[in-house]
Amino acid sequence: MDQSTQAAGGASRVAENDRVSVALGQNVSDGLVPMSLALGLLFGILAVVDYVFFPEGVAGPTSATAGVTSVALFGLGFALSRRAPPAEWGHWIAFLIVALVHVDNLVFVSVTTDAMNSFGTGILVVGIGCVFVSTPWAMGTVAAVLASWYITILANGLPAFRVEYVLIQLSCVVLAVTVHGLRVRFLRKIERLQAMDRAHRLRIEEALERIKRLSGMLPICASCKNICDEKGYWSEIETYISEHSEALFTHGICPECAHKLYPERFAGADAAKHDE
Repeated sequence: MDQSTQAAGGASRVAENDRVSVALGQNVSDGLVPMSLALGLLFGILAVVDYVFFPEGVAGPTSATAGVTSVALFGLGFALSRRAPPAEWGHWIAFLIVALVHVDNLVFVSVTTDAMNSFGTGILVVGIGCVFVSTPWAMGTVAAVLASWYITILANGLPAFRVEYVLIQLSCVVLAVTVHGLRVRFLRKIERLQAMDRAHRLRIEEALERIKRLSGMLPICASCKNICDEKGYWSEIETYISEHSEALFTHGICPECAHKLYPERFAGADAAKHDE
């Protein structure tokens, strides 16, 4: 394989990877609106639950924070539904949604002063693995969430490095990485299959177009046998068929024409045949 072929193959793979990356980014963008609205509804319910069932010193801050988070998520979902963002903004907006949710988690842990109330952080870590399709974005966001969680725990004088806390967060990270890897692999495979299907359909359409051009009534000159194409130009039959199909011509002489053009070569054979 020469260098030009290798370069062409490399450029083709790069272009394919770019198309797949854009499609994956669009997948994130397409899920932003339902995710924002669903989380907005969830935090609206949590605001009511916190206000009704929690003690007075805890109910006010946690309910207010959940309410503000709910309004922010609903507003974001409404804005995104009115004007879809570019695909390259998908991970930035998803990170903003994660930040809104995580701030509520941190406030909840700080107000209740109980590290065991940070199960929401673990759930959020798993959710990051389900939403993000860029590995750097996913791992960076998980790291930021866990770092801010540990800082909040330490700032409130809570035991951050108890075995059960570490095991819970570690389990959530492993699950997030697993889900993220499987989801990205599945989406990439689906996108490549769709690209192959589009290319196959294009080849079929081109083949049908060529067949269509060679079917039906073809105007041909009764004298010189030239063919008139769809633009009104006359060309030799070999040229017309070569341009409208994948057929190639090689020229020879049939026996009848050979006798007419080169009678001297066949004179002896014709005489012998006549004598017989």
